[in-house]
Amino acid sequence: EIFKLFIRLPSERNEQGIGIGLPIARFFAEAHGGELNVSTSVGKTDFVLTLPIRNKHVDDSGQEEKEEERSETFMIDGKNFVRGRKTVLIVEDNRDLRKFLMKGIINKYNVFYAANGEEGTAILKKHNIDVIVSDIMMPVKDGITFCREVKSDLEFCHIPVILLTAKAKEQSRLDGIEAGADSYIEKPFSMDYLMALISNSIENRERLKSIFAKCPIDDMSEV
Repeated sequence: EIFKLFIRLPSERNEQGIGIGLPIARFFAEAHGGELNVSTSVGKTDFVLTLPIRNKHVDDSGQEEKEEERSETFMIDGKNFVRGRKTVLIVEDNRDLRKFLMKGIINKYNVFYAANGEEGTAILKKHNIDVIVSDIMMPVKDGITFCREVKSDLEFCHIPVILLTAKAKEQSRLDGIEAGADSYIEKPFSMDYLMALISNSIENRERLKSIFAKCPIDDMSEV
């Protein structure tokens, strides 16, 4: 029971139970591919922490090899990406508008694009996406349906979704908000405004990640 959260064993004495220290320690050990185990013998208890060597490569002779220099760019599905940049997924069926969006975004972010919500879902399952910019009116799977599916999936619901639409009707806006969209832009729109929304969405998510990282007492597997 010693690695479980908040365990109190029956005892005649009014002693405090086990808290969160050892469960958190084991969680972080396993998160790094290691182990934290306990063994007991007469009059002695041993805790053994084992961690793999990950930050430096070690050859058979035990000599540390210099970590290979990482280039600033790399390839994914035939596209050039800049290391360290956040990634935006554009879901837009109109080729001209898609090119316009990519031209404005690609100077600051890595970009994937899809022609409809179905293709967008496939990209989400394959790559790490930080922000989604999606049109509403699309064939196969429209933006509202796509947004609703993203926000109802535990694996993707944290990703900010910015919806684009040519409809000025209030019902269209309500549909987007009810589907879980984080922001809503009516066409035509300013690229500067869209870029500000993307940047703000990413900053807000980074703040949330920082808060969660400082509060490990919640259900650790979910965090």
